[in-house]
Amino acid sequence: MKRWRDDADGEARLNRSPGLKVVHKPRSLSLDVHIGEFLEWVNQSGLEPAFRTPKIIDRGCYGWSEFVAHQPCSSRDEVDRYYQRLGGYLAVFYVFRATNMHFENLIAAGEFPVPVDLETLFHPDVEDKEDPATAASQSSVMRVLFLPVRFGSETQEPIDISGLRAKSGEHRPAGTLPSWERPGTDEMRLVHDKAMLINVVGNRPGA
Repeated sequence: MKRWRDDADGEARLNRSPGLKVVHKPRSLSLDVHIGEFLEWVNQSGLEPAFRTPKIIDRGCYGWSEFVAHQPCSSRDEVDRYYQRLGGYLAVFYVFRATNMHFENLIAAGEFPVPVDLETLFHPDVEDKEDPATAASQSSVMRVLFLPVRFGSETQEPIDISGLRAKSGEHRPAGTLPSWERPGTDEMRLVHDKAMLINVVGNRPGA
């Protein structure tokens, strides 16, 4: 078994011949298992078009997940079903108080949208008495971050990192995410003042 990629969050993707790919995650996957069971129950209850649920192995403090590869749709009907399913996921994640389902956490596998990295379900409300907009967003589907929304300020160009609409070529403003400077050297250091180019891969179905 060959490790072929490490992600910033500690995940390792492994490739085993002939073509079996899995993702090792250094955390409990019990939440992923239970969400998968819920989605299977929804499918068996008659949802059309049905969700796709990746195979998961939970080992307590770590686990394995089926690798989901991006694939374009091959017809307009598949694109239509993709967005019907995405609407179903929006309802599910709204009920489960999810956040952070941005473009990096959504894979378009043909006509199947597949959410990954489900750490931010059952998110608590953050009280902010000074900002009515923040309070309103707590009860909105916008908090899921599937739907298009632009983030920015008076001094920063707004960007869209939503699961539905994010595109390559935009920059995350400096200070929004940490990054490594001079990686792989003895001068490597963590910086927070660097604008980062967004490279979107996999969250759109295409046709």
